[in-house]
Formats: sequence, structure tokens, C-alpha cells
Amino acid sequence: THGKVIAKTIDGKVYAFNAKDGKQLWMAEHGSPNLILKASSSPVVVGGLVLIGFSDGKMDAYDISSGRLMWQRSIAYASGASDVEQLVDIDADPIIDGNVAYLASYQGYIGALSLSDGQFIWKKPGSVYKNMLLSGNTLYVSDSHDVIWSINKQSGQVNWKQKVLKARGLTEPALVGTNLVV
Repeated sequence: THGKVIAKTIDGKVYAFNAKDGKQLWMAEHGSPNLILKASSSPVVVGGLVLIGFSDGKMDAYDISSGRLMWQRSIAYASGASDVEQLVDIDADPIIDGNVAYLASYQGYIGALSLSDGQFIWKKPGSVYKNMLLSGNTLYVSDSHDVIWSINKQSGQVNWKQKVLKARGLTEPALVGTNLVV
């Protein structure tokens, strides 16, 4: 998009390359904690911004033309005594719907972020590392404990939770017809 290929490295660097000739256009360095859960979420381009979730629980918005950091928000903060307790990776790809980004972190929060000002519309405790699904007015999430959530995208209110598949190693949710499949 915008004639650029955006790549994020596991050590928290972001590169923009010219899509035609592969020439590096800009590079930004966010950094990364010593221990991460997995290779984290993919960059998402919306308008003139590149949204990128990192392994320290922060989402950065870069200007796609210059690589300038426009804003940064934390969805989770590392806490606890061990490196494992401090994992707060944003591993699920952000979902863009109009002027709102839906994002989640491991051992942190699920939330809706306004793209106008980078402020949270709502957020609630949750632990997610698989991609989420947005369908209509509902955000579907399979959390790190394999509990499936149905969340109202506008208010953040939980419509329902399905706990009968806990510890089953669920995939991210998908819709097949009118059925939610994991």
C-alpha cells in the first residue's frame, strides 16, 4: 500500500521499502524485551498511518511516508517478578473498522482505540495471542485459556463467554456460514 512494503522484525525494528525496487525508505527502532511470546502481530496500514503492535504491550502509529512516530499507546504493562510474568506481547493482528482499531495483548487487555487521537474507547482485562474476528457489531476472541468471548464492539460489554473448551488448544475464531468455528 502507498507503494511501500512494511516489515517488522522480531527485535522491534520497522522498515519501509519501495515496493517496486526494494530500496529502503525509512527505518524506526522500537526495541523489544528480552523474552517474547512469539513473533508478534503484523503491521496494518490505515490511511497514512502504519499501526504496529509490539512485544512490550505498546502500539505505535507511524506516518507511512516519513516513518515519524505519530503516537504510541500501551495496552498492557509488564509486571511480576519473572520474565514470563512480564510477557505482554501484542500478538493478535489489529483489526481496523472505520476509525477504530481493535487490539489485544497477552496477560493484558482487549480494547478499542480511536485512530483520530490514539485514545482508548474501551478496554477490558484479557489475555490474547491469537487473531481476533470482527463480524457486524461483535468482536470474537479465543483467549490464552481457550475461553471464547463475544464482545460488543462499540461498548466493550461482554455478550457471552464459552468456557467448555478450556485448555483444548483452540485456534483463532472463524465464521463458517452462521457458525463460529475454532
